[in-house]
Amino acid sequence: MTGWAPGSLAATGITHVGERALLTLVCLVALGLALAGMRLGWVRRARRDGDLLAPRPLPDSLGGPLLAALPVTYLGTTTAGNMLDRVTAHGLGQPRTGEVSVHPQGLVLARDGAEPVLLATEVLAGVRTDRGLVTRVAEPDSTVVVTWRAGRALLDTGVRPRAR
Repeated sequence: MTGWAPGSLAATGITHVGERALLTLVCLVALGLALAGMRLGWVRRARRDGDLLAPRPLPDSLGGPLLAALPVTYLGTTTAGNMLDRVTAHGLGQPRTGEVSVHPQGLVLARDGAEPVLLATEVLAGVRTDRGLVTRVAEPDSTVVVTWRAGRALLDTGVRPRAR
């Protein structure tokens, strides 16, 4: 074995401090650029979705629920039929835990850390079960997808019940 001797720096593959510092700096710059690009994309998407009508806030009196509150994981809202085109306006793009209940006025979506919203009966267009929504895919029929109108746009909101 030529070129190798116990204790030799060449044998252990140790590089100079300057090379490691430069490599670390390059990695940090690449990470920073990736994060800045993701942030820019999120801001542009929010601007694109800014003209969507916001879901209604809860009215002062809702009356009794037709279906008691069901604990769910809110997956997000997308444009109808496109499970990867997330809508970010009005806080609809952030997954959260929460509860869903059905009232005579419509569907109440109470998300933890966000204002509860009412998807009024007149804007509801349909309900179905699916595998998932917004990159959250699981077993068949594990996600409830509510289709509703926000002005001229048709949107899908997905929730996954936390209990079977």
